[in-house]
Amino acid sequence: MPPPDSLLPNYGPNIPLAIGSGIAAALIVIGLVLAPGPDRSLNRVLIVTAVICVWLNWIMIFISQMYPILVPVDDRYSTYMSKHNWEIPPNKYLQTTSAQ
Repeated sequence: MPPPDSLLPNYGPNIPLAIGSGIAAALIVIGLVLAPGPDRSLNRVLIVTAVICVWLNWIMIFISQMYPILVPVDDRYSTYMSKHNWEIPPNKYLQTTSAQ
């Protein structure tokens, strides 16, 4: 029996990007039409700016999870190095400079 994930079609990242961008566009349109208050033009600018900033933040996080720059660190090596550095400090921190 195949796992349940294989029953869904694989569209890649296009569908989530389209849905998220569509939601952002809908929020911008709603903000332009239904801007409250006496300063409607200021509220429209603020709503559109906020939606664009949230959308940019979401898109950067989404893309960074698809193509990560950093690679996982081997825990054995990092644990060894942190233990080594805590037990034996480097000599450059132990030396004092004499004023001449």
